[in-house]
Amino acid sequence: MGKGNTQVIEITGSWTQAVGTILSAIGSTPSFQLPKEVSKQLRIVGNVLQALGNAIQAFGAPITLESTGNRIQAVGNLTVIYGIVAELPYVQKQEYQIAGNWLQALGALLAVFEQLKDIRNEFLNILGNTLQTWGNSLQAIGGILGLRGDQITSTSLDVNGSWIQALGSVFTAGGTTFQSVKNESEDD
Repeated sequence: MGKGNTQVIEITGSWTQAVGTILSAIGSTPSFQLPKEVSKQLRIVGNVLQALGNAIQAFGAPITLESTGNRIQAVGNLTVIYGIVAELPYVQKQEYQIAGNWLQALGALLAVFEQLKDIRNEFLNILGNTLQTWGNSLQAIGGILGLRGDQITSTSLDVNGSWIQALGSVFTAGGTTFQSVKNESEDD
């Protein structure tokens, strides 16, 4: 696969993931007062797009911490989806969503470790993946607190974590796009 094709794949995957995180965050925000089914569908579609975006980024990439992180994030999104759609007791649904958020946080953190090798050129990606790690971690902690009965803090952490993750994914997509354009201009 040529360098240009690889860059298009990375950009497509990162923006697909970003759109997914935004849709999921909208679906997770109670103050939007969306019908329950619309909220659920936004969270499902959002997580599907996130998984797809991560899979696109990992497609054909050499095995690195970053590509491994993308694969782990995709599995995390699929785990969250299962927790949303499976006919399971509430506690088990929450446990799957918590596990999925931890997996996404781990995947984003692995990408940060890879990107730290080139901090000057990867700054936006490092910032974006750090925010995604933080956001997913807040969502997981919120899920744990929800299982312990603290629904107010749980909802707050889930909503804030969703939007922090969305912001991080936009930074990452922007950083990926910027890096691709920069590399293209250096090649000319």
